[in-house]
Amino acid sequence: MELLYLYVSKYNGLENKEFNFSSKYKIHYNNELKSIECVNDTELPKDFWPDSIRSVTGIIGKNGAGKTTLIRLLLRSCISEGLSEEPENVIVAFKEKSNSKNISFYCHNNIEVTSYPDYFQSDETPRLSDVTFIYHSNHFDPYSSPLDLTKEQLMGMINLGTNYLLERDKETYTNRDKNNLRFSFQKAIALHRAMELRRQINFIRKYKNEKEIAFISVPDYLRITPNHEEEEWLCSDDEPIIATNCKKVVDIFNQVQKLFGKKNKRDLFYFEIFRTSIFNLYNDIKASWGLDIYLNQFTSMLVLEFQKLLINDKLISNSNYFLIYDKIIESFPTYKFIKKNKSDLEGLFKILNESEIPEFDDFAFLDLKKNQITTFNKFFDQYFSDERITSFVNFELSHDPYSLTTPSSGELALFNFFSRFSSIKKHELKNNIIILLDEVELALHPEWQRKYINTILTFFNKEFGTKRRKIQLIITSHSPFVVSDLPKSCINFLNGRIISQETFGANIYNLFMDAFFLEEGLIGEFAKNKIFALLDQIESSEDILKNKDFLEMQINLIGEPLIKERLTEELIKKLTKSELAKRQKQLIRELKFIEIQIDSNRNEEN
Repeated sequence: MELLYLYVSKYNGLENKEFNFSSKYKIHYNNELKSIECVNDTELPKDFWPDSIRSVTGIIGKNGAGKTTLIRLLLRSCISEGLSEEPENVIVAFKEKSNSKNISFYCHNNIEVTSYPDYFQSDETPRLSDVTFIYHSNHFDPYSSPLDLTKEQLMGMINLGTNYLLERDKETYTNRDKNNLRFSFQKAIALHRAMELRRQINFIRKYKNEKEIAFISVPDYLRITPNHEEEEWLCSDDEPIIATNCKKVVDIFNQVQKLFGKKNKRDLFYFEIFRTSIFNLYNDIKASWGLDIYLNQFTSMLVLEFQKLLINDKLISNSNYFLIYDKIIESFPTYKFIKKNKSDLEGLFKILNESEIPEFDDFAFLDLKKNQITTFNKFFDQYFSDERITSFVNFELSHDPYSLTTPSSGELALFNFFSRFSSIKKHELKNNIIILLDEVELALHPEWQRKYINTILTFFNKEFGTKRRKIQLIITSHSPFVVSDLPKSCINFLNGRIISQETFGANIYNLFMDAFFLEEGLIGEFAKNKIFALLDQIESSEDILKNKDFLEMQINLIGEPLIKERLTEELIKKLTKSELAKRQKQLIRELKFIEIQIDSNRNEEN
């Protein structure tokens, strides 16, 4: 199933707009004649796009033109699941089968259609039932709106947008209801970051040898640190019983930690990891158990076991931690998460045995390039299973083992892009995929924008492509770099003015020169205002000689040679006129002086 066309008479600022999503068919709704017209446009050469890419469509428009609104309209109109209401004011055309000559179309009853081609077949709904929609956007929109793409009425798609993941990640990570009022935004951000990291590590594991997929610098190291946030949250919990029990455990843990004062860093680091794993259990108890009896029993057992160790002055080692876990499991046999935490702790300690722990820092680091990543992969799959509620360790990617050097904003934007799509379960995808990308290239340097289309086509073809699966890409942008990679037949311009030239392979400078992108030239507005002000100063200056050095200094700042030359010429003209005027005044003064002398001589003679 292929989406071909959408017309909207009126929807949130879009009025009488139409969009073609196929370079082969150009469909047009004639509003005056109330007819649908269709012509077979010149097809692109065979194999123009990579194997599994059916088409690529650019939605190009300035800020506020309605690019994101169009995406929302597409989703509300075409998604087959989770929508209770029919879309209003639209015509949607699509092909059920690629080898069929017939085109199906839906027309809302607010729009009158009196004629259409014979091979167009009327359909009762615009829903594309055999299509998986995937949406991605880097943007965070803080405003609540009925058009918000996190809303349930759009649940019939795979949503990889930042807004949605901020909401969904905390639910996935904590297994808690999104309406939990005690769940602060700060915690939601922290859990979203953890889930992003999980997706990123999975991507690195999958594509670490695939240089052609990502031209970004992939971090080589994973830093592991204890997650003390849970301990802080729980000790300040609104429930007194939670806070009281946690503080009792903190007191005994602080006593134990003093024993490591003269011991090596590695043993202390293991204890800190064990400590965070215990508070991880408390967090799960809070979510799963009755608070009073079980929580008190759990706390009493922990305190008692560590008191025995302290009284007997025993050397505390990793084996003690697992013995304590065994006793907890024995006392609470129905609580399966204790076994999981013990198993995760054992797996993590194996990783730490292969990791480096700096002498004076509270972290360990793992070299993702080395064979030890096999041990981590096994732990990672187990640790981040769907059963886990929260994390007792933090993971951070870094380019350097000893100093935290995280990816740049541009690298992170691409990194998140790749990792989010790589996290999709392939078996859930249908044979037709429509991917909607909303200004994804915004965070990228121009050189990376230049590579953007080629990069994502390569990635999607490799990630989702099969012999039977076909992918449509719909990309919103206002970048000439995107326009240069798309034939004009694949572009919809949202603004009234249309680029007159062919776009594919067009020089970026020539595209910038087109008034569609820059109506008022290629100079920044601040610089333009300064240049006009400088010209006014030159023309209106009453004492040009006095201001000569200041004016020349401003002219020398200008980088465009032609503008600099013209302003210099204007200054020279004004200076020349000023010099002549000055000479004229000097000669007039001399003439008057001579006249005075002549008059004086005449008086003396008389």
